[in-house]
Amino acid sequence: MKKRTEKNSTPALPVLDSGRRATSATVTMAIGSVINLGLFLTKLYVGLSANSLAVLGDAINNLFDSLTCIIAVISFLFVKKKSRESLPYGYGRMEYLADFLMSVVVCIAGGALAYLSIERLTLPYLMTFTWLYFGIVAGTVPVKIFLAWFYRFRNRRIKSGVLSGAMLDSIADVGVTVTTLIGFLLFRYSGLRIDGVFGMIVAVVVVVNGAKLLVSSVKVLLGGPLDEDSRAVLEEILSAFPLIGEVTSAHIHRYGSTYNELVLEVVLTENVTCDILITTIDEIRQTVKSRLGWETKICIVRGKTQ
Repeated sequence: MKKRTEKNSTPALPVLDSGRRATSATVTMAIGSVINLGLFLTKLYVGLSANSLAVLGDAINNLFDSLTCIIAVISFLFVKKKSRESLPYGYGRMEYLADFLMSVVVCIAGGALAYLSIERLTLPYLMTFTWLYFGIVAGTVPVKIFLAWFYRFRNRRIKSGVLSGAMLDSIADVGVTVTTLIGFLLFRYSGLRIDGVFGMIVAVVVVVNGAKLLVSSVKVLLGGPLDEDSRAVLEEILSAFPLIGEVTSAHIHRYGSTYNELVLEVVLTENVTCDILITTIDEIRQTVKSRLGWETKICIVRGKTQ
């Protein structure tokens, strides 16, 4: 297999150890929660004052962003706890549970906004536009852009799906707010009361992002097959061991950032002694550990030992 080369690539920063990683992630998400709460209060004031459903929907979106950050903070605090006899793999999967809860909350928020948008489209209402309100909401856009950069910058060494999701959500929020501003501006110059239409657009964006996060988090929680890059590395490793003829199953079980377990079911190419088999399995485990950072369990489904 040919190795891919990248021009002008910068070396990846090393991931922090588990304790510092959890602490850094906790601080990052706590800062995100405070900023999103401030954005919620700002947009709530404008939305109620202007009677704009799109602005209110944007505010609610920021509120749920703040709540999901709090959920993430709690999960990272659990991750820092040491494993015990009843939980030998520790609390690492709390991070994945936080991913799941965040995605559920986002989907619920999008659904609620869609309902309010439909109601707004069918019932008459009065909306108020002022340049002050417009300027306040527009001022939140650079804040969200900064927050997306902040998540990305901090995640270079944390390497967490939670922070990646938060970064993508912040980018989507920028689009949501810009869409809200367009609807607000159209009302100012045309008098068209299409606030509900833009509220529905915001709702669709929120639900789609939430659904993507939900599918991704469920896959991680339930365990599943390897991704293409990891499978390619594994195939390269196993090709160096002629004794391994076929891999009938390969699944990864994730227990947080510090412990992942690969389970392989393999077929042997020939009959060997137990000593040779044990030596081969140990070499495979060590290679997988050094290349992918995973512990490995190997089950022989066909083949004989002497």
